[in-house]
Amino acid sequence: MLRVSLQAPAFSPADAPTVVVNDRVAAVDETARTPTVVPSDHADTLILPSQAAGGAPARVADEPSRRTGIVRYVVERLAGKGGMGTVHVARDVELLRRVALKALSNDVANDRTARARFVREVQVTAQLDHPHIVPVYGLEIADGGRPAYAMKLVEGRTFAQVIAETKREYEAGGVGEQHSLTTRLEHFVKVCDAMAYAHARGVVHRDLKPANLMLGPHNEVYVMDWGICRVLAVSSDDESSSARAVVLSDEIQTLFGGVVGTPLYMSPEQARGCQALDARSDLCSLGLILFELVTLRRPFTGRTTMELLEQAAAGAHETIAHAHGEAIPRELAAIVERAISRDPSDRYADVNAFAHDLRRYLRGDAVSALPESRWQQLVRRLARHRERVAVAVLGFALIAVIAIVGVVWRSDRALKAQQARERRMEAFASEVAEAGDRLETRLLNIWGELDALAMVTTYATEFGTPSAKPIAWLERPGRGADGQGDEGAYSLLSGGSRSAADALARRLTEVQSHQRRLLALAREALGGSTSVAVGTPEAVVQELVTVFESGLIHVVPASTRSERRSDPRTSAWYRAAAVRPGVQWAAVDATQSHAGRELVVGEAIRTAGGQVRGGVGLVLSLDSSLINLMTERQIPDARATLLLDADGTVLATYGEASRPERRSQILRALPLADIERKSQSNDVGFVEIDGLGAPAVVAYDGIDPLGWRLVSIADSLRLARQPEAAAQPKRSR
Repeated sequence: MLRVSLQAPAFSPADAPTVVVNDRVAAVDETARTPTVVPSDHADTLILPSQAAGGAPARVADEPSRRTGIVRYVVERLAGKGGMGTVHVARDVELLRRVALKALSNDVANDRTARARFVREVQVTAQLDHPHIVPVYGLEIADGGRPAYAMKLVEGRTFAQVIAETKREYEAGGVGEQHSLTTRLEHFVKVCDAMAYAHARGVVHRDLKPANLMLGPHNEVYVMDWGICRVLAVSSDDESSSARAVVLSDEIQTLFGGVVGTPLYMSPEQARGCQALDARSDLCSLGLILFELVTLRRPFTGRTTMELLEQAAAGAHETIAHAHGEAIPRELAAIVERAISRDPSDRYADVNAFAHDLRRYLRGDAVSALPESRWQQLVRRLARHRERVAVAVLGFALIAVIAIVGVVWRSDRALKAQQARERRMEAFASEVAEAGDRLETRLLNIWGELDALAMVTTYATEFGTPSAKPIAWLERPGRGADGQGDEGAYSLLSGGSRSAADALARRLTEVQSHQRRLLALAREALGGSTSVAVGTPEAVVQELVTVFESGLIHVVPASTRSERRSDPRTSAWYRAAAVRPGVQWAAVDATQSHAGRELVVGEAIRTAGGQVRGGVGLVLSLDSSLINLMTERQIPDARATLLLDADGTVLATYGEASRPERRSQILRALPLADIERKSQSNDVGFVEIDGLGAPAVVAYDGIDPLGWRLVSIADSLRLARQPEAAAQPKRSR
């Protein structure tokens, strides 16, 4: 094996500051040149080719002396400068090519440690012969006797620049193919390949970061700057190994104690100053680079070097979330999380395993960082091998063509039938959702109009101008202007003053137009025919009542007041409106005039100081409203439709649910608990049930203002036989 002496060889100065002297090229014919390669069995110390003091050429073992150097490279321009080295673009005067020439900086040219480290970098890089590691062309001498080496000139961008370009494209509104996530990952996998090779040769980079990864103009990827790499001591007994490790002397290893590297991309153990870093440290650094490539955010947020070191040592990286809100696939996030685990034993076994998981992700396969269930594995495997399955089926078809074709045909037909069945169920649920939306919207419109009426009534009681016209008391009600019904009548509850009530009633005559508008809106919104008089059993609107604490009450139509002798001030809706401000909803049981349940929409009339002076209540027939809603636009294939309150109590019915004996059977079969659970995430949906004599589908939609639910039931088999509907499922509100 080769060993490098810590004693840096002497270098003679070049003839001119811009000329690099290489004494391996003589000014004579090629046959007179002395070999520059020394076999490892001739010497255990590699002496770099140079010109000794006094012009005498250096010797290697017993080889003949070399000729004095001639100009090999001419420096053209500065390419970059680091802490220990300076990189120039130079021209090879022999092979007529441009190269990158890295020389030891003048600041550390006389430092034995720096020279040894520089030579070490050259030797390690030269021995790492991989397509994604920049090749070294030769070790040279720069002016002042400084060591230098020529390598392939890579003109392109660093990964740091690629990340910055991607961020700018996101900010501009779109990312092109050149900067897409897939393209960035494909470049990164090449870096992993290079590092897997280096680790196999026993070399740990220790300074992996986006700025040290180059991307050429033709998508060539190179891992650069091996200046602080660590070479692992590997036994040389195994001479049969095809990839022998690069080995340096133990003294060289001790030169790099303490914390070295770039804090932003350090593994926890490297940030803590661990001396025995291995390949898993580089793997963590690669994971942190992948973090930034995927999220376009830095893995740590510290502002100073010490803050970054503390965060890196603790493994306190940022959350894996995209800088611009884009969703990150769970599999990819799991790969990053595993690679940057704080405990090295929790990371991938090696970079090969890391790269393999990334390639599986790019192919759409399952990744080891996020184990799948057996069912997911099966589905993915079938999806990945569709063509192979098809070939296998054709092979079996040679033996039993008719049988296999029949099975495939039946399976395909069953699959399509199942998909069509699900689409029909979703279309059925969409129809129910639209019906629920219609009911919800119209109730909200009534809500708003009643709120306006309450405000107008409140204003009229305080500031209204008394009317000179006679008041329509219950004993002499007036007719409406349109002849469709009366305008209601006033009456006086027991204990009230007739004169005070008459004065208040005269101020309220100006709100009659608002009352008519509310009644017309309610009749039209809930599907009521204008030919049906308000207050009749089949009408949507049962009555509009305005009552005051003073005992004055106004009811439209007037006939309902003669039938209902109860005091509205004792009703549930009035008490609710008096306690809570705003419009209140209350469902009440059947009355003498109407057999079904009723919905009362009420609001209090208050003084300027907030004291309750009375209330306005609109009484609606829930059964009639639901019937009109369903008649206006039928839900296809619905057998029964029910309106339920938050407790599951039936408020209104339509279809089969209107029959009492059928209603109880439907209520027993309804999976109210499942509907409630699913409604937590989506107030629209469907469930399948048994218990009604045949498989059935229950679709539901929430009526948000009230906490109610519209539920409709259809036969599953009947839905399956129907043509597919064009309706699409309604999204969650």
